[in-house]
Amino acid sequence: MVAVAPRGYRFEGYRLDLVRRRILDASGAPIPLSGRAFDVLAHLIEHRDVVVSKDALMLAVWPHLVVEENNLSQAISSLRRVFGDPRDVSRVIATVQGRGYRFVANVEVDIADSDDSDDAPDGSTPTTSAAPKATPAAHPPQRKRRYVWVSAAVLAVVVVAVAWLVTRSEPGSISIVVLPFENLTGDGEYDYLAVGLAEETSVSLAQIGDARLRVIGDVSAKAISQASSATDLGRSLGVDFIARSTLQVEGSSVRVNARLLRVADREQIWSAVFDRQLTDVLGLQRELSVALAEQIRLRLSPEVAAAIDARQTRSPDAYRLYLKGRHAWNKFTPASFREALGFFRQAAAADAKYALAWAGIAQTLTTSQIIADAPPQTIAADARDAIARAQRYGPGLAEVWNAAGYFSNFIEWDVTTALSQARKSVMLDPNSATAHMFLGVMLLEIGEFGEALNMMRRARELDPLWAQAFALSAMVANYAGDHDAALNFARQAIAIAPDAFVGHLQLGNIYFALGRYEEALAAYAAVERLSGGNSRAYSSRARTLARMGRVNDVRAILDALRARAQVQDVPPYTFAAVHTALGEFDAAFEWLERALEVRDVSLLGLDWDSDTETLRTDVRFASLIARCGCATRGVIGKNE
Repeated sequence: MVAVAPRGYRFEGYRLDLVRRRILDASGAPIPLSGRAFDVLAHLIEHRDVVVSKDALMLAVWPHLVVEENNLSQAISSLRRVFGDPRDVSRVIATVQGRGYRFVANVEVDIADSDDSDDAPDGSTPTTSAAPKATPAAHPPQRKRRYVWVSAAVLAVVVVAVAWLVTRSEPGSISIVVLPFENLTGDGEYDYLAVGLAEETSVSLAQIGDARLRVIGDVSAKAISQASSATDLGRSLGVDFIARSTLQVEGSSVRVNARLLRVADREQIWSAVFDRQLTDVLGLQRELSVALAEQIRLRLSPEVAAAIDARQTRSPDAYRLYLKGRHAWNKFTPASFREALGFFRQAAAADAKYALAWAGIAQTLTTSQIIADAPPQTIAADARDAIARAQRYGPGLAEVWNAAGYFSNFIEWDVTTALSQARKSVMLDPNSATAHMFLGVMLLEIGEFGEALNMMRRARELDPLWAQAFALSAMVANYAGDHDAALNFARQAIAIAPDAFVGHLQLGNIYFALGRYEEALAAYAAVERLSGGNSRAYSSRARTLARMGRVNDVRAILDALRARAQVQDVPPYTFAAVHTALGEFDAAFEWLERALEVRDVSLLGLDWDSDTETLRTDVRFASLIARCGCATRGVIGKNE
């Protein structure tokens, strides 16, 4: 396989050599630089199109270590001394107040073994990839990539790790990936449109319903778009065709320049230009998907064409707001969920019959219990109303049934109905990695490990660079007792998305199951830092510290939770877990009763969660299980 990682970078007369881990001046002489400062610089330059937070930098450079922020400040200071870049001059590394740092110098990338001719407009073989030249402040850069999901160096490692997991296409099958449209405006305001149009094009293609077709998922599409050689990475993931498009906006006019590349021989086999008004981009993704399907010799039946038309609103405003909601949702943080909910609600207000907007509202509210510790009683009624409207206006949409499954499971606590809805979502969209992953989680909850693992494998095949699919695959494998596979999945999730806390959470849980408590604590520390203090970080740390006999540290966690509860909601289950770790069973059951009163979502794991394992011999435990209805889930029973 041809490597996708660059050998180094050139900027401002310097050369960063990634192979030999050194930096050279204009004369080629090496400059003394500590290893940590080198790693900080490499991470910043690899993520040069975005502001990198201090937390993200510390996690990347000091993984699994708890260090003072001063360590990072010293590394930044040493780099500025090397470049003669004073704090108030942003020639190479800019400080973005309150957010982090950004690499701002123009860059040339030294690419190893790359002959990605699809990136060369004249068909020649490029040897370097240059960042846009600086332009006056009044004129933003003409060409700017605005999506950095996985750095090239990480991709090189991840591809080796995941390529063997991807089932190669059967003879006669076809796989295609629609890359995010490249935003050439220089204005991040249009990022939502560049991503949203690509995602909707992928969904429209998936609606064709041809069993031969595999449409690669959105997250992998974003990663492929950032690789030094998109065709090489696409080939390693079993992709036959790559659809690449650019987005330009001039005043109220939108131009999309689309092309289709055949991966096997890197040949561009089709291109087209679509011009629209900014207020009238509705249907653009349908036209593009139909054109792509025709080029790969697939035909849309009249029924499928009608279904694609029916999935979207007729309101341009509602469509624009929905795409903004999806863009915010995909960031998967408490803050982005609040932003997504606002956009989805505005979309539903613009078109009261917009099923996808109502499904977005319901799924965001439901999932906020897990991501943002939202109290169930504050969201249940709104989520129930949103699901009812989504099902009324979009009964044939996979997204609607997936959202309904989330609601049934995490709010209604009805795993049987949720399982049925998850299966329907997969049936309606066999190319949805999200639908397969949720079905896998539902199968885990009823103890069907074999089928759950199959669903997770399919999710990874459909979106092979989606960190969430690997993180939840780790969870399933861990409960199935395959700790080696679970460790591999968790590490791959972190390699793909080191800033996403779910992979670190699963890694900690696996280390705990293996009795590797120090490593578990390091993983949980990352969870707390990256999640903004998600309650699972507290309960998991308490459980681990108790196993290590560090009772005073567990009591410190309890004190911290009490202080936190004075200013924000803390799920009762978290208090119950910490009291369980301390052996204070009476207090633990008091908190579990409160959790039942408010329908704390964490109770769904009561009969198999390690946080409450030591309570199971208490007679009160069986009563609680019966009253919350958790006994039907049977995960522990199957595993034992």
